[in-house]
Amino acid sequence: MPPELVLVGLRMPRMDGLEATPPIKREFPSTAVLVVVTFEDPDYLWEALKAGAAGYVLKSAPTGQIIEAVRKVHVGELV
Repeated sequence: MPPELVLVGLRMPRMDGLEATPPIKREFPSTAVLVVVTFEDPDYLWEALKAGAAGYVLKSAPTGQIIEAVRKVHVGELV
C-alpha cells in the first residue's frame, strides 16, 4: 500500500527533498509530498512544485500552521 503523504526536507543525507520527490511521485503518483524547510525561498517553492510536491512549510511555523499544511496536501490542495 503506498504512503498517503510524505514529508521531505531540503537537506537530507543521501538525496535532498527536491531530488527525492520525482521518484516518489513516479512510483506512487497518488502520494502527496510536502517539503519541510528551514527558510522561505520562492525559488525553492517553484522547484518543489516542478518536482511534484504539493508545496512547502517552514519548520519554524506555528504548530497549527504545519498541521493545516499537512491536512491540505493530504486532501489534494497546494500550500
